[in-house]
Amino acid sequence: MANLYPSFSRWAFSSPYDLFSQMERSSKVSEAPRTYQPAVDIVQSDTAFYLTVDLPGVDPAKVEVEVAEGQLHLRGERAEPVAEGRTLHRRERGVGKFERTFSLPKNTDVDAISVQAVHGVLEVTIPLEKPARRILPVAT
Repeated sequence: MANLYPSFSRWAFSSPYDLFSQMERSSKVSEAPRTYQPAVDIVQSDTAFYLTVDLPGVDPAKVEVEVAEGQLHLRGERAEPVAEGRTLHRRERGVGKFERTFSLPKNTDVDAISVQAVHGVLEVTIPLEKPARRILPVAT
């Protein structure tokens, strides 16, 4: 009788370790680039901009947020932990140093910018200064 599933026979393993051996032979062991660019959402309201930055696995104490010359800089590093005695077979998650830079609007209230980390998400609030409004008398 003909084998109806000839390709299935290559996945018949004698031990669980054979699965990983087959995976290594059938595809290259890949690694993500050594740089990491966290995803960022930017939302605006009438009074502020809000940056939401995905930083899973990044220690918030090791994230640097700097405001200089009209720009907001985010810097840090996502570590690449592989426990001792273990072998990495595939890395799809980005790792390494990152830096993101955003130009701030001219009416940014720089002294009121706040940053907080909640469950692997960095939330940056960038308040906008209220425009000065003055009613001028009309001279007659």
